[in-house]
Amino acid sequence: MNPSIDRMIRRYRMLSKGDHVLVAVSGGVDSMVLLDYLSGQMKRFGIRVHVVHAHHHLRGADADADASLVRDFCHTHDIPFEQVDLDVTGERKLRKGSVQEIARDLRYEAFRHVMAEIGANRLALAHHGDDQVETVLIELLRTTGRAPAGMRPLRPFPPGTLIRPLLGLEKKELYAYADLHQVPYREDHTNEQETYTRNRIRHKLLPVMKEEEPAIHKQVQSFTEDRQLEEDFMEKETEARLKEPEVHLVQTEGKVTFSRSGFNALPSALQKRAVHLLLTYLFRNKASKGHWNSRNLMQAVSLIRGNKPNAKAYFEGDVILVCTYDQVNLEVEETSMDVLNTQVIPDEGNLLLPGGNLIIETAGELSEPALSLSETAIPAERLPLTVRSRKPGDRILLQNRKGRQKIKDLMINRKIPLHMRELWPIIVDRHDTILWVPELAVSGELTGQDPCRERIVLRFVPFDKA
Repeated sequence: MNPSIDRMIRRYRMLSKGDHVLVAVSGGVDSMVLLDYLSGQMKRFGIRVHVVHAHHHLRGADADADASLVRDFCHTHDIPFEQVDLDVTGERKLRKGSVQEIARDLRYEAFRHVMAEIGANRLALAHHGDDQVETVLIELLRTTGRAPAGMRPLRPFPPGTLIRPLLGLEKKELYAYADLHQVPYREDHTNEQETYTRNRIRHKLLPVMKEEEPAIHKQVQSFTEDRQLEEDFMEKETEARLKEPEVHLVQTEGKVTFSRSGFNALPSALQKRAVHLLLTYLFRNKASKGHWNSRNLMQAVSLIRGNKPNAKAYFEGDVILVCTYDQVNLEVEETSMDVLNTQVIPDEGNLLLPGGNLIIETAGELSEPALSLSETAIPAERLPLTVRSRKPGDRILLQNRKGRQKIKDLMINRKIPLHMRELWPIIVDRHDTILWVPELAVSGELTGQDPCRERIVLRFVPFDKA
């Protein structure tokens, strides 16, 4: 028994006699400890345990070794085992999102399928207290438009319920458990790389926070529990207000229509939340989900509350907001890979373009800002950035800053096929100044950057190199 795990399971009534639990196991210390614990307590809880391992085919032999470890452990302890093979690389060519986002979506889709196939009513994940701290900090940094609420200990996950029994434990407690009970596990060395926001938080911010408050994971868990209760109440209240007759809400496939005056009559505290809820209605049945930050939501609210009788704005996820006197339409514009639509580039994430993926990451001070044909760093004062197709007369400042070259000539010199020229991404700043043409040129506007400036880093990955 482990008091912290038991306490979390009892408090949230995660398990009941007769439950069939599908445990997601990667082979890392977190999930191996969770598997060892639940499989050792099957009789006490009156449950059955089944294991699923997701193989993403991204880390070669290391990933194969992870799968072998989990499979061998299950074989030794007579635990049913299932491996699901995910084509993350192929899926990146079909939908928007970072590698992490797409891998997570595919993983969860596979877990649902396995649950339905074996008749499981619980999915157990191994997120722990340190993960919760990192998640809250990421939510703060990304300004998602919602106050940070972290991960829920349990939530509906059709055809059952998702549970996180380890949220009350620190990572170091999991290592101690593994050492005490001789639980085998493997380390994922990509977790040491500081390319991703979560890893930077884990290695740089979390240790400092633990120095100030060793029990930070408990305080954050208490904070998230309060926030989740408030979030549930506010969500229900907003949904109820949107259903009032004055709002005239009508939902159809890919479109939401409502009354402008009815929306403006909502309490100001609910309006941004209402826009977010309406956007979730749009993407409810779509594989690709939109991601909107606080700035996007406030822009939408300002447009709706504004004085212009006719107004239009475009948002991430190919969403168009159109105000026509008292009527407001929110709809998803279906995009084609045969057209490069003008899009505002988000502060972080991924844009799927006709020729490849544009990956966007935030960055602090860089001693040597990246400036190459495939990756470049752009100072924050240039934001917002936009990706568009070329225009007649487009020119880019040369690296030596002694002249400008026509984009048309640049493409001819590089022998870009005619049919690709209108699809080639052009990255411009808020003044429509060309800063970067991926794979072709970097503007002299970006040379000699002050290393103390905040930046975002853009990386273009053509489909033929993904």
